[in-house]
Amino acid sequence: MALLDRLRPATYKGAEFLVETSSITFGQKTVTHQYPNSNRTEVEFLGAAEDIFSLNIYIHSTENDYISKRNLLKRILESEGPGLLVHPYEGEIRCSVVGQVTLDEDDRNFGIARFSVTWQKTSLYLFPNEALNNIAKIRTLFLQLKNAYKNKVIDEYFFEDILPEDFGRTKNFLTVIGQEFEMIKTIVPLDSEKESSYNSSVETFNDNIVTNVTDNESLATDLDNIVTNLDGLASEQVDNVSIYQALYEIGTQALISPALTVQSQELNDNIALITNYINIMALGLSYNAFALVTFETDQDINFHEDLLEDQYDYIFLRLDSEIGFITNSLRNEITKFFEAQDVRRVIDMNVPGNPLTKLVYLLYDNLDDYEKIYELNNKLNPVWYEGDNKVLTIN
Repeated sequence: MALLDRLRPATYKGAEFLVETSSITFGQKTVTHQYPNSNRTEVEFLGAAEDIFSLNIYIHSTENDYISKRNLLKRILESEGPGLLVHPYEGEIRCSVVGQVTLDEDDRNFGIARFSVTWQKTSLYLFPNEALNNIAKIRTLFLQLKNAYKNKVIDEYFFEDILPEDFGRTKNFLTVIGQEFEMIKTIVPLDSEKESSYNSSVETFNDNIVTNVTDNESLATDLDNIVTNLDGLASEQVDNVSIYQALYEIGTQALISPALTVQSQELNDNIALITNYINIMALGLSYNAFALVTFETDQDINFHEDLLEDQYDYIFLRLDSEIGFITNSLRNEITKFFEAQDVRRVIDMNVPGNPLTKLVYLLYDNLDDYEKIYELNNKLNPVWYEGDNKVLTIN
């Protein structure tokens, strides 16, 4: 059996690789006390030590994407902060890379890279000061992602005007995208100042469709202007994510299947480039928006964390080396932001029969949390509450 056939799949911060060997160091944190002129020795136990995972892992490819896969994993392994390690035997573990990583390559086996990596399991909660300034970092990373993909569109969008049919299909594709950008405005209430700028950017995109079919720089600029004006378009920050979610299906129906000719494959490549751009920008905009939302409960945070992970999973396979590195850095920073939030937990409490108003007042000495408790329990009749009910941790 060949070596690669014996390896087990695993991931870290979304990057995929194969595991050759694995070892785990675990046990207790202890302090040994010894006393002068005595053979007395005592061991003080300070709790369980965090597990340390040492893995020998492989990246391999016989395709042209070996270098991009290898560089993406290298960047993720040297990126700051903890992430999710999906271990082949231990399952999902939140951990950080510790110490140095060794990368071995052999010219006789091009397409295979071997990494020796050590991870340490990290605690669930971070000290608040670790994330005090990361809102600015999230913003900076989003702008880097936006600029990087704009340059990618300029570099990779290619249209050779050979057949009128290809021109027509591309024009129709961009027309549909323009119409979808128009529909975005109807989802939630918009910020009046931002709405005017957004309308202008969409109007420019629609006016330039014929030019943009063949002009990659004009197309990239118009798309970038729309994304810039989508940023914070809704009146409420949390509503912005509803707008960004609506971007995920834009343009996908235009793909030609099967792509039997050079021209149809070229058209598919252009469509995929633009739809991936819109999807990845939607995720970047969501990360950026959530960093400005004030969360009140752990349920709020957990719901939106899961939402962002679903969006990340949707675009993960379409991340190349540079775009993947920035996106994963953004993902890591928003995780820090969520974990540093000082929010109240939602807990279950068995309560005696009482009107909801009285229960809330008994628990909190005020009625400030009445609406929150009502929404958590979703009772049809809030007059009388009894038994197991959801409440917020009592301050």
